[in-house]
Amino acid sequence: MSTVPQEVLQQLVQVLANLVSNDNAVRSAAEEQLNNEWMVKSPDALLSGFAYLSRNSDEADLRSFAAVLTRRVAFKGIPNQDPDAEETTLWDVTQESTRHSMKTHFLAGLSQEPNKSVRNKVCDTIAEMARASTLKNQVWPELLPALFECTKSLSPEHRESAFRIFTSVPNLISGQHVDILKSVFANSLRDENFHVRLAAAKAVVSFVLDTNQALDQGLFESSNSKGIQDFK
Repeated sequence: MSTVPQEVLQQLVQVLANLVSNDNAVRSAAEEQLNNEWMVKSPDALLSGFAYLSRNSDEADLRSFAAVLTRRVAFKGIPNQDPDAEETTLWDVTQESTRHSMKTHFLAGLSQEPNKSVRNKVCDTIAEMARASTLKNQVWPELLPALFECTKSLSPEHRESAFRIFTSVPNLISGQHVDILKSVFANSLRDENFHVRLAAAKAVVSFVLDTNQALDQGLFESSNSKGIQDFK
């Protein structure tokens, strides 16, 4: 059950619908409402509602749009800030309980979302939340275990999703023991699914570039043959 009142969810569904309206006046009014009412007066309800809809709406397009807008709105500077002050985002001013709720909904979406396109949007938002949490020294202890679990999922699309996030936020794993990383990456670079292997290779490259830390050549030796076959 949602902790966001049903009335608020209904209002946000209408805002989302109006934002993609073919009527310019309707679309402009929705943008004005989002930027100058919801973001200013009800940031917690806004972000909690979008997070809930990204996971629970019956319509894939609405789940996708809610996930995209969560990312765009949460990390956008709040309106009417002092131009000389450090920029403050909605993520910064929401309550800890709101951020926790958002993280919970998006991690659930990562493992449960059946639509690949929507899940990619979910991954991108998780990556942005992880990046912001790191910058603000906010803990997210559930994230890494969930991602490592995803790399072992029976679904290749879920395995690919985990590496999509690692590629976007490589410092998530920079503190992990090298043996753990070698195990995760070596297995995935040998994955039977090409898209998983490609996503894992991108994550390795991103990690090395970000940390300037090589995992050692042994990581690639066992998967090198298959990798070469892929790109011939």
